[in-house]
Amino acid sequence: MRNRILRTTAVLAAAAAWTAVSCEESPVEPSGPVPWDHYPIKGLKELKSVGDVYMLSAGDGWAATYGGYILRFDGTDWRVHTDFSKLYEGVDITRLSFCAPDEGWALGHRFRGSNEFEFYIFRYDGLEWKRVTAVPDELERCYSFRGYDVAALAPDDVWVTNSYFLFRFDGVAWKKYEPNYVSYLSFSSPSNGWAAGSDMVYRWDGAAWEITGGYFSYVSDVDCRSGESAWAVGGFPGDPESPSHYEISRWDETKQFWEKYLDGVFKDQRFVLDRVHLASPTD
Repeated sequence: MRNRILRTTAVLAAAAAWTAVSCEESPVEPSGPVPWDHYPIKGLKELKSVGDVYMLSAGDGWAATYGGYILRFDGTDWRVHTDFSKLYEGVDITRLSFCAPDEGWALGHRFRGSNEFEFYIFRYDGLEWKRVTAVPDELERCYSFRGYDVAALAPDDVWVTNSYFLFRFDGVAWKKYEPNYVSYLSFSSPSNGWAAGSDMVYRWDGAAWEITGGYFSYVSDVDCRSGESAWAVGGFPGDPESPSHYEISRWDETKQFWEKYLDGVFKDQRFVLDRVHLASPTD
């Protein structure tokens, strides 16, 4: 198995965009008018897959992996920063969020059987990553291997969902919020946030979460960069009898409604829209 992290620089005046692939001997390469550069991971011969990439700048980035590794990019190379593969054997780390270079959070899971997973929360203090163990009972497990998220706004303002419960950390204690059953989070400020789960999208106004208007078959991610701009993607995978369906929706601040931007099908039933990321408040 070959494992690489890829980069293209043709995004908004050479702002770097990153993705990660883990593939067999005949990989499917990202394609398009601009080439992707290959970055092998120094000191690591093999890993299962990369779950998330978070760039603080063009020369400082992080990646979380299945198999328990947290990687760091120094502007030239990707290297293993922290190896949890032995301490927490079988853990997969798939979500990252930073509010500062010395304040980061990561989420992971380990299979326990019967569709239940042990839930892991890690925190970076500028020197090392450590597991956060002082958490409510509800955050000791999760019920999906991918439907959870973290949004770090400040050291005393961190949101975590494990696909069932939504919690906020104030620097000392955790507080539970409604709604339940949300899996994806995005904030542009402490008073403007979005949470998505199943066929619903909720908005945070600094005081409470409220359901927003729109029609979705299934929401797999939401992202925002300002109080007025937000996008949601989703759909559902296909099967041998039918193609995959995808949806891309854009929040209309004036109408207070999600407008369908694209709605269609993939020819290959294995494809599904899974993540969305805005490069600027308007793109």
